[in-house]
Amino acid sequence: MIDPDERYSNQTIYDVEYLLANEELERKKRAGEQLQNEVDLMAKIENVACRAKQETEKYQDKTESNLQKTSGIRKHRAEEKAKLREKEAFELQDKLKPSTPQKTKKSTKESHQSNSPKSTQTNYLELLKQRRNKNKHGK
Repeated sequence: MIDPDERYSNQTIYDVEYLLANEELERKKRAGEQLQNEVDLMAKIENVACRAKQETEKYQDKTESNLQKTSGIRKHRAEEKAKLREKEAFELQDKLKPSTPQKTKKSTKESHQSNSPKSTQTNYLELLKQRRNKNKHGK
């Protein structure tokens, strides 16, 4: 290991004092730059926060209370669900039309099995599963 005082060997006292003063000056300069950088960063953060607050206030409607803003949510949501159900019902009906069996003569036992509610329910369930998968994977 190197002795910390070895860097002062073969130097005069004036050189050592000059070296120490120079190191102290550099340390103060770096501290001043670091402090200035921190102040600049804080100013930028405050500026961004101020602009965000102004933008928020610009788009907020302060004439309505929170109760007035939220009072129509249930009604609007119910309306949207009803519209969505109607749309999906039409899509299901459109998909069921081509898959209906063609009129052919079958025995009464076969026709009874194809018209059973369980097979129709299975078709609906399959269509619903396909629809969900289609929506999950982005149409």
